[in-house]
Amino acid sequence: MPKIEIVCPLCHKKRVLKKPEALKLKRKGLCFRCYLLEQAREHNPNWKGGRIKNGDGYVLILMREHPHAWQHGYIGESRLVMEKVLGRYLLPNEQVHHRNGIKDDNRPENLVLFPDNGKHKSFHLKTTQRIEHGKFTKSQIS
Repeated sequence: MPKIEIVCPLCHKKRVLKKPEALKLKRKGLCFRCYLLEQAREHNPNWKGGRIKNGDGYVLILMREHPHAWQHGYIGESRLVMEKVLGRYLLPNEQVHHRNGIKDDNRPENLVLFPDNGKHKSFHLKTTQRIEHGKFTKSQIS
């Protein structure tokens, strides 16, 4: 079976392919490594600028260099907004609360900082009142 030599247009790496494989190239002649680099981030048609919404409805921003970024380099936008307001990084245990309950409303006037999750939970317990059958409803306190 005839073989054909292909040179990657980006890194100039040479590779040898069987002729039928060369005809099926979907990567524009790029080697696998260069193809992956071309498909990363802004080159990918699904790239949304590093801003996503997680399953809980919170907006996450890609910031790999942030000291408290999660495993894949994302951090909550509400945390970033609060850090900008305070002029410092938040501590890992500090919790950001959305006053109006809308998780993607990250305006500074809508955010409150709690020193830990316990204080945040007790705030929620104080701002709800128990009605019949043990159900909770929001009170007028905000």
